[in-house]
Amino acid sequence: MLVSAAVFLLVFFCSGAYARGLQPAASKGVLDASEWDFQSQGIIRLDGEWEFYWQRLLEPDSIRTGHAGIHSVATSYRLWINGKPAASNGTVGMNRQQSEPKTYSRVIFFQPDSDGIELVMQVANFAQRKGGLWTSIEFGNQADMGLHRERSIAIDLFAFSALFVLGIYQIALFALRKKDKLSLVLGLFCVLFSFRHILLGNTLLVRFFPEIDWEFAAKLEYLPPFIGVPLLSVYAYLLYPNEVNRKVLVPIVSTGVLLTASVIIFPARVYTHIMAPYYQLFVVAVIAYLIYAFGLAVIRDREGARINAVGLLVVFAAAINDILYSNHLISSVYLSQFGLLFVVFNQTLLVALKFSKAFAKIENLSTELQQANAGLEQKVRERTEELEHINRELAAANEKLQLAEHSRRQLIANISHELGTPMTTIQGYAKAILDGLIPSNDRKTFSMIYQKVLFVNKMIQDLFELSKLEPFLGYYYWRRIWAMNLSATISLFLGLGRPFQPFLKTETRGSAAAPPRVSVAVYDCSLRVS
Repeated sequence: MLVSAAVFLLVFFCSGAYARGLQPAASKGVLDASEWDFQSQGIIRLDGEWEFYWQRLLEPDSIRTGHAGIHSVATSYRLWINGKPAASNGTVGMNRQQSEPKTYSRVIFFQPDSDGIELVMQVANFAQRKGGLWTSIEFGNQADMGLHRERSIAIDLFAFSALFVLGIYQIALFALRKKDKLSLVLGLFCVLFSFRHILLGNTLLVRFFPEIDWEFAAKLEYLPPFIGVPLLSVYAYLLYPNEVNRKVLVPIVSTGVLLTASVIIFPARVYTHIMAPYYQLFVVAVIAYLIYAFGLAVIRDREGARINAVGLLVVFAAAINDILYSNHLISSVYLSQFGLLFVVFNQTLLVALKFSKAFAKIENLSTELQQANAGLEQKVRERTEELEHINRELAAANEKLQLAEHSRRQLIANISHELGTPMTTIQGYAKAILDGLIPSNDRKTFSMIYQKVLFVNKMIQDLFELSKLEPFLGYYYWRRIWAMNLSATISLFLGLGRPFQPFLKTETRGSAAAPPRVSVAVYDCSLRVS
């Protein structure tokens, strides 16, 4: 659809003021336009056989008068219409020293005063390989010529503006994202060819800035093709590095660098001879190889390969057209800038598609992130509740541990206090024996002392057991014992002559045949009672 629109605009703007119908052609230097209606049929091209005088500068002998448009004459000329000087570009001379090149398109207005019009043109070229008239001189009335000129300038300005703005846009993309070298290459390509375009056809750059030196303008015209082909190859390589062979890319770029250096260093009369036919054949070969590489990309289903392949085919067709047109093999116009515009629009479309996919992916990720955050908040609440529950359990356990520690310390304090009683008893009996108050052979006294020593030893052993009750150093071993056994033990330690009767809550077990007995369980943790 873009190609159709471009072709429609090109045909509309370029051919709207041209002749409608079969144009007459000059024969032996005479063109009969007596039957041509300029009001209804439009502009006529002065094609055919001109009287040509090689290496001679002739001037007219008589004067006649009309409206003519002259586009490209290389590289200097003088024009007489009916014997009167009508226009000139540069300085016409018989050698390079006498000539001064200058080229730009112009429209010449004149009023014919007879039925016959004689055009005499002197052309000199010592500055580049190709001289003379590059395009046909156009002849018509003032309204048609003015409209045709305005349309042609509008097309040139549109192409220049579009290429230049898109080129700056691509370079700006690279400035914002240094990794995107593809945008830099495409931007440089667009900017270079935008300036080349306003140096061809209507030569608007020279028209707007007549002080520009012709040699400088010629370098600006030839640099884009010499730089453009290597840039196009690098562009293809950045797009599809697996399809464009690097071994082929290196000589292409090297050739472009050498030719660019020749344009910068040498004058136009040297480097213009490289363009045809050698470099033109080189361009055709390079683009043919790139078409092959893009074909591989299409077969391998690379991203955007089909759109890029169509764009490259358009560029190839435009390049073939320009080569044939510049060698006067076909009647056409330069189309490379429009082919490049098509490629840039394609690339812009691909960038838009990438951005669209990226935005869609970001939206999906944002939705997933919101869902994940919602789930995460729920998990955080659950984990918080679990931690709070664990903290409560730890607090309760810590409280129990503190109570146990307090009890242990209290018990140790009590046991330490109780150790003083038997030690005092032993000390008193020992002192009494030493003082002779108790006979030294009193077995009862020694037996009592011995029991007290055993009691102290038991107490010391209990303290040792208690030392194991420090956190993580020992464990409680609980077991059931009968209360009656505990009563006997207490009676023994207290020295009672009867069983100790503890005040305990009891549970009767037995039957009428068997007397009940106490079955209350008292927990013992291997402590001795004094």
